[in-house]
Amino acid sequence: MKRTIGYNQTLQFEHVISRYYITNSEETGQCFEDAMKTIFDAGYSLAENFFYSTNSDIRDEEELLIQVFLPVNEQNQDNLPEDYRFQTYFQVNNLLATRVKGDSSNGFSEALGDLLGYVVETELEVTSPIFYCPEVVNEVVYTDLMIGVKPTSE
Repeated sequence: MKRTIGYNQTLQFEHVISRYYITNSEETGQCFEDAMKTIFDAGYSLAENFFYSTNSDIRDEEELLIQVFLPVNEQNQDNLPEDYRFQTYFQVNNLLATRVKGDSSNGFSEALGDLLGYVVETELEVTSPIFYCPEVVNEVVYTDLMIGVKPTSE
């Protein structure tokens, strides 16, 4: 099955809290829970779904460097632990994207293969880590996988 690749996608949010975690593929869910608990305890509320990026070799499932992003409703209250970062504005432009239905590792592997294969095939220059943006629609999890590329001049 040929996967659809979306062009010129953007991640754009106001008031984003983020934190880096070193984890493994089995414990990434605990990182999301930890980040959300921390911001809720500090008096923030989510404005949008969380998203995250992988900032290390995605083939190494035993030691992943991820960054969890939490868009919030509130402005910076200067009350977060030291390892959390507040950004008034977060934006990444010119992303390629594809979507995965469900949360199976095979689905993610296939989607990543298609996305990265397209980048290689079209000789694009990568400009960002891979972003994962999960969303629940009618009780089904969909995850957009996005990667920044240098705009092509045509």
